[in-house]
Amino acid sequence: MKGVSRFIAQRPLALAAGCYALGAAIGDGAQVPALYWCGGLLLCALGLALRRRPIWIFCGLLFAGAWACAWLNAQPAVLPQPGELTGRVQAVHEESQERLVLTLDQAALDGAALDTRVRLYDYGQDRALPGDVICCQAEFWLPKGRTNPGGFDFAAWLRRDGVWLCATASGAEIQPGPPGLTGWLGRLRQDISFRLEQLFPGQDQLAKGMLLGDKKDLPQDIYDQYRDAGVAHLLAVSGLHVSCLAAAVCWALAALGMGRGAAYGVTVVLAGLYALLVGAPASALRAVCMFALVGGARQAGLPYDGLTGLSAAALALLAANPLQIGDTGFILSFGAVLGMLLLSRPLDALLRVGRWPRKLRWVGSSLAVSLAAQLGTLPAVCSFFGQITPYAPLTNLPAILLCSLALPLIGLALLCHLLWPPLGMVAALLPRLCLGALQEITAWVAGLPGATLAAPAWPWWLAALFAVLGLWASGYLAGGRLVKGVALAGLPLCLGLSLALAWWAIPDGLTCLFLDAGQADAAVVTAQKRTYLIDLGEAGGPVMDYLRYTGRQVDGVFISHGHADHGGGLLEVLKERRVPVIYLPQGFEAAGVDEQVAQALDLARSQGVEIRYLAQGGQVSLSAQVRAQVMAPPADSAARGNAISMVLRVSLGEGAALFTGDWPASQETGLLLPANLVKAAHHGSGDATSEFLLRALSPSACVISVGRNGYGHPSDQLLRRLDRLGIAMFRTDRDGAVLARILPDGTLEMETFL
Repeated sequence: MKGVSRFIAQRPLALAAGCYALGAAIGDGAQVPALYWCGGLLLCALGLALRRRPIWIFCGLLFAGAWACAWLNAQPAVLPQPGELTGRVQAVHEESQERLVLTLDQAALDGAALDTRVRLYDYGQDRALPGDVICCQAEFWLPKGRTNPGGFDFAAWLRRDGVWLCATASGAEIQPGPPGLTGWLGRLRQDISFRLEQLFPGQDQLAKGMLLGDKKDLPQDIYDQYRDAGVAHLLAVSGLHVSCLAAAVCWALAALGMGRGAAYGVTVVLAGLYALLVGAPASALRAVCMFALVGGARQAGLPYDGLTGLSAAALALLAANPLQIGDTGFILSFGAVLGMLLLSRPLDALLRVGRWPRKLRWVGSSLAVSLAAQLGTLPAVCSFFGQITPYAPLTNLPAILLCSLALPLIGLALLCHLLWPPLGMVAALLPRLCLGALQEITAWVAGLPGATLAAPAWPWWLAALFAVLGLWASGYLAGGRLVKGVALAGLPLCLGLSLALAWWAIPDGLTCLFLDAGQADAAVVTAQKRTYLIDLGEAGGPVMDYLRYTGRQVDGVFISHGHADHGGGLLEVLKERRVPVIYLPQGFEAAGVDEQVAQALDLARSQGVEIRYLAQGGQVSLSAQVRAQVMAPPADSAARGNAISMVLRVSLGEGAALFTGDWPASQETGLLLPANLVKAAHHGSGDATSEFLLRALSPSACVISVGRNGYGHPSDQLLRRLDRLGIAMFRTDRDGAVLARILPDGTLEMETFL
């Protein structure tokens, strides 16, 4: 306890930051990896145990953080009627021929000011500049929160940027307006983007990602390559980028004869402007804060403590916007730096770097720092991305070196291009070599066996244990070598324990999880710890999010028919999971296949995935006691489109669920066995799931997979049928994901996510 008391007495700001962050996480609904708020709780408890007088200050910070986030989240989100929307373009997020996505501030509806920024989706314009004034007739909608286990919380993501309301328009009127600082920086960003396209043809998307954090034009394959190599952080502006550019600017100013103090001050201002230029991500703001603190301490001749500096940066950012406590970039940035501060020295000692040849010690120290950063973000990476990259500590050594060289050189090439374009083209040669080498390294690492491993989200208590072990393993608390060694060894063991817990959590019976995939179908069937996908929604849908969250592998995939809203998500699954077999209905290709599904099946064949065709009467054993019977289509069917839908009856004992795809009522013939649960065909269309079918099945519940649409789904006809027959109805657009547990005696247990 004396060691703890001395730690807190020397670094009270660390306890203050921990308490405020804990309060903010509680107020935000504890939607961050428990590592961080449990760490704050630990620090608060230690402070209380010391019985110091200032403890009320730390408790006040705890409640202040909780109140601030709770108050922000409680702001009313009223859905207004359609009307004339006006506002100033604060940021441009997407420009394409299909749509223009903007954030508007100073927004007003029919002349009355709105108390929120607005995210506008305009389908009649393809270009706008920050500072422009928008006027349009708009329809409004409220962004959805998390509706699936492990799903993306779109509403919370927008709230962190002050957006509570979304709007849709067609053909907005755009007029140039005074840009202001934000608009000027946005236009500068677009000018830099244009020059990067000229300087780095074929590499411009990568250069934009590294320098501006702009990934909207980056091909998904390139991003996947960097992610699988464990260096995706290079494509988002982080502390590394800010530090490299700040160091280069500071050195250049000093070389030009500017005094050290003046060069430092100018560099801090320029670093702050750069952070604003790239959208003020938490990682860049943290780096600017810490750069200012360390430089200020040196100028004043004062000692600098990294943990205190990190705590000061956290307090500053959370005071400005407490909702950042749930931001992925905030958590990863602070987690990586915290890991380096706590674990670099213990890992350096573990690797015995001091005994390495003198010329190689920097390699060992760099490896220790890289490994410490990976450990610091391990619970967050598992929770957010559902996978780990074992080669990342090694890959980061050359990757960070190349990035550190490329960033200042890209900046120099931009400056030369501004002065004289031919000079800029010459100056771009060296950074192009760096970017090319980086591409080759990441492509090679991403292609290695075991480059990525599935890892589920951690339970809160395991993250808390990880935090305690990390703190005790560090040099900040007193303790014997044995205790610290055990604590350090326990960190990777937590990962193994999380994998065991995830396996233990898989149900042993039959469960059907209908994911909220919008106007699409996506279901996960668990048959005695084996996982099958029955339809996968559209590309970018919720299936892969769920698999990452749970760490599940895939034992088989069923696709009802070839439309993208049923099979478009297959491509993403094939890239991240090994799929042993794909089941398709007989006549699948002849009935018509959308391009997304066709591409996915081509990839599956190239990977050697078995593809089996099923027809009425066929059966598949999903496990020892669970089987899937094919009700349709007949083997000789010449149906097209929705009519080819494969209809599956998945059963365990007396219990069964019927999956209908988009099966139209005109095809409802053949073998129809009773089922406790039925998925409404074609998203609740009126010409599907007829009363004849419902009476033949006699289900207790019906699940309708539906989202915002212009088709009138679910139809009033279906809703009246279900009500007349006394069948319980569940809708993914209102209930979120719907979980059905089917017991062998026919008992059906239903649970909704919302």
